[in-house]
Amino acid sequence: MLSIVVPVMNEEDAIDRFLQAVDRELGDRLPALEILFVDDGSTDGTLERLR
Repeated sequence: MLSIVVPVMNEEDAIDRFLQAVDRELGDRLPALEILFVDDGSTDGTLERLR
């Protein structure tokens, strides 16, 4: 399993692109992938987007 920890702050618009890029590069190469986002006080819709 690979775990990726991603700190985010006001990244609402980048979340989907990030997930698509990770899936494209690693999605079928790993038996298990875990992505942990750490919201560092976003004031936009980042937290809602992650949920």
